[in-house]
Amino acid sequence: MKAHNDFIIPFSSLKSGKNLFSFKLNETFFEAFNWDEFKKCTFNVSLELIKSTTMIDMFFVIEGEFTSLCDRCMYDIDLKVCQDYRQLIKLVESEQEIYNDEIEFLSLKAFEINIAPYIFEYVLLSMPSKKVHTIESCNKESINILDNYLLTENYENDNLDSNNIDSRWDKLKELKNKKEK
Repeated sequence: MKAHNDFIIPFSSLKSGKNLFSFKLNETFFEAFNWDEFKKCTFNVSLELIKSTTMIDMFFVIEGEFTSLCDRCMYDIDLKVCQDYRQLIKLVESEQEIYNDEIEFLSLKAFEINIAPYIFEYVLLSMPSKKVHTIESCNKESINILDNYLLTENYENDNLDSNNIDSRWDKLKELKNKKEK
């Protein structure tokens, strides 16, 4: 990952209490993470950082639009996301080898934090698990091509001719039947 200097927050110089930040992301941000799933993207990230003497509490709001490929027809699909996330950072005497999904530990000697990895992770978590058009909006040519290769029960039954079955399968079926008895 290349350095993201714009995303390094020198928290030691921040006032205690609430501090607000905002960031705009595009394809360049994701290229630094070797992520090329987005053809076009614009994300706005709002960060509310609450600083205390031993804790940093960060609230991220990720809003944006991106163009990716439809999982069904493989043509462009435009999607929107809006999610919020929270990250706690506990400042401790020495960094501990304790790993916790909810709390990260950072040395009291630290004076800055790079939030780019958090933002990258949260944007990816905001993505829908399936990126598909409605069936009517999918590219008809692609769907027709896929339908030609789709195996259905009727197709299998119609094309299974006992004369065309490889004899090795018969031997395996015999072994299976013996084992079941």
